[in-house]
Amino acid sequence: MEAAPEVQKESVRLVVMGDSMSDFAEAHGTYPLGNVTDESTMWYSLLGDRLPWAVESFEAFTLSDVGYTQTESGPGAFWGWNYFVGQTAPDVILLALGMDDPWSDPAAIENGLVATLDTLGQLWPETRVIVIIPPESDFNGVTNIEGTRAAFNAAWDQAAEAASERGVQVIDLRKCTVSRYAKLYMLDDGRHPNAAGMKAIADYIVNQLK
Repeated sequence: MEAAPEVQKESVRLVVMGDSMSDFAEAHGTYPLGNVTDESTMWYSLLGDRLPWAVESFEAFTLSDVGYTQTESGPGAFWGWNYFVGQTAPDVILLALGMDDPWSDPAAIENGLVATLDTLGQLWPETRVIVIIPPESDFNGVTNIEGTRAAFNAAWDQAAEAASERGVQVIDLRKCTVSRYAKLYMLDDGRHPNAAGMKAIADYIVNQLK
């Protein structure tokens, strides 16, 4: 019996846009990485050849300095889309939203995401964008933990709904094991994944990609 012909994967230019959870170089200087010792242990590196595409080129950008704590108005102000104007259009963007930092404004999350999606749609209309909702934080250092958690979860729900209404796939990491067993998968700050958390995130994303 002849072996089945190998299925050729679509070749894509892939970009990851995110905060310190999604860029090793930035994260290394921003927070203690614990046992996340090199870029090969970041979640996007662990996707590897399990992606439904053959990755022709790959870039990861951190947008920590222009994250969702900003309040200026205008298209994409919250995610710094203007950094990419004039660049070659990627085929796929994994837009990994920042960890639900308790010192940020939950009301800004949906507005920032909507502005970003609309602007990316104008800038690169053929690019497929996949939104990744971050794992739930344990909100270390917040006085009203339950109230803060509820506010952020409502904001992430609204952001996910807004993305879905635009035909954008949403991968919600609040549903993966990183959120259910945070003490095993997070660093002491309660917001950044350790090496086990990075692997769990990669595994979940691969299983959710359509």
